[in-house]
Amino acid sequence: MIADRLRQRLMHTVIDMGDGTMLPPLSISAGVAGATPGIDGPALAESALAALDRAKAAGGNTVSR
Repeated sequence: MIADRLRQRLMHTVIDMGDGTMLPPLSISAGVAGATPGIDGPALAESALAALDRAKAAGGNTVSR
C-alpha cells in the first residue's frame, strides 16, 4: 500500500527544472516482499527482486508482491 501511494504521488509530482522546463511525469516499478519467521536476508532480497521483475514485465509503473 505504501509503495503504491508513493508511485501515485510521483506520477502527479511536477518538477520544474528552474529554467521554465518541466520534467515528464515520473514513474516507478517496485517489488515488495514480506519478512516472515525463518526467512533470511538473501531469500528476502531474492523475493523482492522477483516481485520487481514481475512489476517490470507487467509494463512498469506498478507495484508487485
